[in-house]
Amino acid sequence: TAAAALARTKDPDALTVLLEASQSDDVQVRRSGVYALANYAPEDVVPALTTLAQDSDSSIRYSALNALGRFKTRAATEAIVKALEKNPSLASIVMSALRNQDTADAAGALVAIYKSSSGSDRQRAESYLKRMRTPEAQQLLAEAIAEAQEASAGAPPMLANQNPLGVLNGWGYLID
Repeated sequence: TAAAALARTKDPDALTVLLEASQSDDVQVRRSGVYALANYAPEDVVPALTTLAQDSDSSIRYSALNALGRFKTRAATEAIVKALEKNPSLASIVMSALRNQDTADAAGALVAIYKSSSGSDRQRAESYLKRMRTPEAQQLLAEAIAEAQEASAGAPPMLANQNPLGVLNGWGYLID
């Protein structure tokens, strides 16, 4: 795209044009601008991408979070986590962006998601932590798993026929 070609120039004037494009009323123009911003230095674009991660259009939010995931800076990690705090439905893309960062800060954020989640979100966080190369990811995950096992060790044992979800059917009986 034209935005990508502009980004490859690394010209400061091109950055200004791309920042303006990322504010366009046209979603396609905005999205192209967001993708292109990922090619600049984090200190030049993280503030704009942080704002775009809160955009009303989901494709812009996803694009901004993907772009933030390319930067291995604390500011980018904080922006990604902030997006999740404001919009929990972004959990999947947030976890993917943190995995792509592959930093100690990103691993810490993924462990926090692991600890506060259940079901598929918890499994996804664990899977992404296992794929990270940073040594902190493996250490933090091992600690979180041990902590969860200790917590569950104190829980009363379940009966063999007890439904672990406690889901009731329409007549008030547990569904097995």
